[in-house]
Amino acid sequence: MRSLPSYQPTSRPADQPTSFVVTVDTEEEGLWNGEFRRTGYTVENTRGIERFQKLCDRYGVRPTYLVDAPVVQDERSVVLLREINDDGRCEIGAHLHPWCNPPFEEELNERNSYLCNLPKSLQRAKIEWLTQTIEELFGQRPTSFRAGRYGLDIRGARILAELGYLVDSSVIPFSDFRADGGPDFSDAPWWPYSVRDGSLTRPEETRRALREGSGERRAERGEPTRGESRGSRVEGQVPATSHHGSGGQRAESGEPEGAKRESISRTGTGPAVH
Repeated sequence: MRSLPSYQPTSRPADQPTSFVVTVDTEEEGLWNGEFRRTGYTVENTRGIERFQKLCDRYGVRPTYLVDAPVVQDERSVVLLREINDDGRCEIGAHLHPWCNPPFEEELNERNSYLCNLPKSLQRAKIEWLTQTIEELFGQRPTSFRAGRYGLDIRGARILAELGYLVDSSVIPFSDFRADGGPDFSDAPWWPYSVRDGSLTRPEETRRALREGSGERRAERGEPTRGESRGSRVEGQVPATSHHGSGGQRAESGEPEGAKRESISRTGTGPAVH
């Protein structure tokens, strides 16, 4: 058995409040029955969003609804979420299930249900489709992302950075999904961190930003990248950082002293239904 890495949390002032982020995988029913389909899903569960949102409103919580393809293809769900989003009461982010997210080029099987197992070009095409669809429907480009089944790799993270995403929550620290063909996050830190160069789970390896070209060179020179200037962050899994769309509120809890923000970063969040 692999031993878990030993990470020491940093101290913070006693008067600093505990902060957390609420994210909701807003997706179709009928998952995890052993069958992956392109179409034919229902999203009746989104009828409960209105009731849930009232609870959030009561306590001043601004949730992030991470929506996937079946949800954005359902008019009733879009109308409901658009009204909440237009009122500034939530953030709309992206949640990608490869098997039901166009374009459809890969074979349907469990291995390909992880985005990280697809060719880079197909990863990009699927992320671009969902990103553009959300932007067209809600009038805002999403900046928060979570891969279905937590299937993200460094190639996908680079694509997210290039497309302007600031926050990702696809990494679950101390978790290993290789038995099902998925990624291994056993050594991922649980705190908020910036993704570095060639690894999703080793933020200390290098100071290079994920952005290619000029952004990467600027980071190497110690200059802020475009993402840094906007206060970028990408999540992993442990309540820590909340980024709410463009110009929204952000709430943070402890980050290791001296942690450097790069163009795309990660935090940890608690377990979520995927």
